[in-house]
Amino acid sequence: MIRPHSCPSPSFTSPLETIGVLAATLGRSLLPALAALMLLTTSGRAQRSTDPEKWLREAEDAYGGINTYTAVFHKQQRVAGKLLQEETILIKFRKPFSLYMRWIAAPYKGSELLYVEGWNGNRAKAHRGGLLRFITFNLDSTNPRLMAGNLRPLTDTGLGYLVKTVALNVRKANTAGELRLFGRGEDTVCGRKTTVREMVFPKD
Repeated sequence: MIRPHSCPSPSFTSPLETIGVLAATLGRSLLPALAALMLLTTSGRAQRSTDPEKWLREAEDAYGGINTYTAVFHKQQRVAGKLLQEETILIKFRKPFSLYMRWIAAPYKGSELLYVEGWNGNRAKAHRGGLLRFITFNLDSTNPRLMAGNLRPLTDTGLGYLVKTVALNVRKANTAGELRLFGRGEDTVCGRKTTVREMVFPKD
């Protein structure tokens, strides 16, 4: 589920200007949750349509109108069959691709990362929290230090990638006649009355 979450201020200044706030809590059922809630909150009223393509177009148009956002992401991944600890990360993003991340809870509290496309040789500047916070590394997006415990490189981080991935999977499943939709009542998301639907994708 995606629910409102407070966004603490970053501990150092990054080259990101935040216009508006999007606070998101993303759990293990990432794609269905994002599709069922994010795609349904792109207008100021509850959505009654059951046309997935309409939701996708609205989500894509809505994201196309956003230049910057701030969010709190709750991330938990299963890597090599092992469910890793949940991470809570403050994210600031600006198009085309400027990304600031600060881990605001254990196990990596205090860690920070800054990546700006075309800056610093296209390398991220990062450090761990705690006693290691004074040691800063310049790392390529696919460096083993950054890929440890991750399924995707940091360049796949953000709502743009999620919208793109959700749209690809929904359209693929819908074209194949394998997309299933279930009504889950109504909820309030970021102050908006929202119709909640669950989407079930095929394993492929």
